[in-house]
Amino acid sequence: MNQLINYQDATEQFFLDYYEQSDQSAETKVLGETVTYIQSEKEQQEHLRSRNQNLKSISLEFSPNKSKSAFFQEKVIKDSTNASRDADYVSETVVVLQQGNKTEEIFKGDFHLSNLEWLNDRELVIYRSCGTECMTAAIIDTETRLLQDMSLGVGYTWSPNKQYVAVHHYSYKYGISVADRGNEYGRRLLEIRRDHPDVGSGLTDQTTVGWSPDSSKLAVVIRKENEEKLELLVYAIERQFTLLHQQDIEQTDITNLTWEGEKNILIMGSGMSSNISF
Repeated sequence: MNQLINYQDATEQFFLDYYEQSDQSAETKVLGETVTYIQSEKEQQEHLRSRNQNLKSISLEFSPNKSKSAFFQEKVIKDSTNASRDADYVSETVVVLQQGNKTEEIFKGDFHLSNLEWLNDRELVIYRSCGTECMTAAIIDTETRLLQDMSLGVGYTWSPNKQYVAVHHYSYKYGISVADRGNEYGRRLLEIRRDHPDVGSGLTDQTTVGWSPDSSKLAVVIRKENEEKLELLVYAIERQFTLLHQQDIEQTDITNLTWEGEKNILIMGSGMSSNISF
């Protein structure tokens, strides 16, 4: 009979499951930690309840007005889809919403769920890694449970008004894409994609974006197409992403890009700063 073995690592945050043949309940040591063999179905169910009660929450995020919070919670459940085993257990990751004294699960996923972000006091973004240069964003309305999925790239960076989002690309062609809230499944409003140079360049990893405080403009630092140098591009969102400003910059290692007002940009990196007005 397949038996569940529970191993709790030294951090006491994660659990690994193993399945072994065992005729009796026993305990042994694996890498200095206690491993418990659970024999009967009743013991297994009780062990699962105990484990799930002690699992720790991670990635706690509060809504802007602090009235709600959301967090990931790891759970261990019995896998009813595998009929070939007497007892097969899998781990799932759920998103738990807490409001006052009330908590409830609002989203189920797996270990690929990576982080949470509130767009406003109702809408929560749940990010999930899905492979090389692939990250999905599930936007859930915590009051209506309406769900919107976006799959654009990686490194989602939302405008201050949360109506637009910029994402990064690194493989195949480097650059960025921009979409708004109505663009599902990869339809872009703006796309800047450039071929990698024949000789490797560290500048292709320096792409940086920054939204103006009023969400009307987007600044992009990116490697120039045919030159080993970075440039600054500024786009007007409300003018269908018209290019407002373009210039070379001296930095080669960008550490920060911030707006100071609506027409000034501060770029820091390579031990220097540039204050650019346009």
